[in-house]
Amino acid sequence: MPVYPRWVDETDGVFLREVARNLFVGAEAAASVRSWDLIVDLHGNHSPEKNILVVPFADGDEIPHGALTEIYSRVERALDSGQEVLICCKVGRSRSASVAYAILRVCYGVKPGDAHERISTLLTIPTGRRTLSFTYPLHRTFQSASSWAESRVDELTV
Repeated sequence: MPVYPRWVDETDGVFLREVARNLFVGAEAAASVRSWDLIVDLHGNHSPEKNILVVPFADGDEIPHGALTEIYSRVERALDSGQEVLICCKVGRSRSASVAYAILRVCYGVKPGDAHERISTLLTIPTGRRTLSFTYPLHRTFQSASSWAESRVDELTV
């Protein structure tokens, strides 16, 4: 059984990791690392296309009303078909990680602590030491993703 997150490319500006089977999180440059079946762009750097869902919002803001439901619907269909999904934002540490948290909770049934650990980022600092850097737990972006996920999980278990 794979252990997540599984780092694909730690290069600054790419920051690509797989957080669950076929679900990847990264910076905007991760979109060009390989061919993706679905890209969810939260920064607004791409033009909407058949395989690109663009939902731009500012880092630190709440996720726009209705956006997570739309993202979830597209991502769930792609994952159910065995497709690879990239959720990206400018840096790959806050917006994309927060949305991935919600997807992990709802699509994969990952428990809150485990989901948070998977979206956390393991960084190598110049001394060669590795340190854990979490998405901002009090960040409005993360809080809105977490609240949405918990309401969906509650709906699914009733």
